[in-house]
Amino acid sequence: GRGASGGSGGSGGSGGSGGSGASYKQGDRHVRGSRGRNGRSGARGRHGSSGVNGSSATCGSVYWRVLGLHGGVVEQSHGKFDLAALTWRYFDSNQDGIFEPLSTIFLNTFSISNLGGLNCPAGSLYAVRSSGHTQDTDTKAIVVPFLGKGGAMTLSGSLSHTFVDMIGGPPLNTFYKRRITLSSRITMLGRPFIQGDAVKTNIDVMWPIRIVATHCQDWLGPGEYSCIKIKVKNISTKHYGTNAMKSGGSVVLHLWVSELLKFIPHRRRFLRFNIPTLAPGACVEF
Repeated sequence: GRGASGGSGGSGGSGGSGGSGASYKQGDRHVRGSRGRNGRSGARGRHGSSGVNGSSATCGSVYWRVLGLHGGVVEQSHGKFDLAALTWRYFDSNQDGIFEPLSTIFLNTFSISNLGGLNCPAGSLYAVRSSGHTQDTDTKAIVVPFLGKGGAMTLSGSLSHTFVDMIGGPPLNTFYKRRITLSSRITMLGRPFIQGDAVKTNIDVMWPIRIVATHCQDWLGPGEYSCIKIKVKNISTKHYGTNAMKSGGSVVLHLWVSELLKFIPHRRRFLRFNIPTLAPGACVEF
C-alpha cells in the first residue's frame, strides 16, 4: 500500500514563567526586587515525514475443486475443463465436389479435445453454425460424452445444412457463386467454450456446369451474319450428360437472342442443345 502523508507540526510550547525578584538590603531594610517577565512561546514543530509505501502483494490464483457427495475432494486443478474443436469432415449430397443451390452438405467425424485441468462431464452440445443462406437453423447438435482432462475423441453422428435457392435469380454475363462459412460451436448450459469455434470452412455454392467463354462480333448491320462460339465446362468431379455412365444429371444449353436477331437456318430466336456427355474437367464448344 501507499504510505500516508506525514502529520502537521505541533504548536510551540508556552514560554516559561518569569523568575522571582531578588532581595537586597537597603540600610536596615531588606528590599525584594520585582518579578521577572515570562519567557516567549516556543517555535512551531516541523511536519512529520510521509509513511513508507508497502511492498507489492503476490499474484492471486484460482484453484478448482470437485467435491463428492460427502464433501471429499474428487479432483482439483488450477484450471477447469475446456473443450476445443479440432477438425471435421464434410461432403456434398451427390458427391461431385460441388455444392449447388438447394443441395445439402453433410458433416461428420468431429474431433474434439479437453484442454483443461479437470474432467469434462457429459452434456455439452456440439453444433455447426452457418453465416447465412441455408434452410436449417442451428438448433441441431450432438451431445458430447464424458471426456477426461487432456483427452481427445471423435464424436459419432452427423450434422447437415441445406443451401437456399439462387438469391436474386440467375446472374447476367457471369456464373453464379456465393460463399457461405460454416463454423463449429461447443456449449455447456448455453455458454460457449472459447476454443469451441476453432473449426471453420468456407463453401462456394455454385453449379457444376458453367459457360466459360463466348465469342462473337460486337456490331452487326442489317442483313449481316455472325458466328457465335460458346464453350461449356464441367468443373465437378463427376460425369454429366444424358449418355454418361453414373451421370450427375442432364446438361442442356439454351440460347436466346433479341427480336432484332434470328438464328439461321432455323430463322428462330431460340435454340436448344443437348450435351450427351461431359467428363470431369472437360469442355465442349458450340
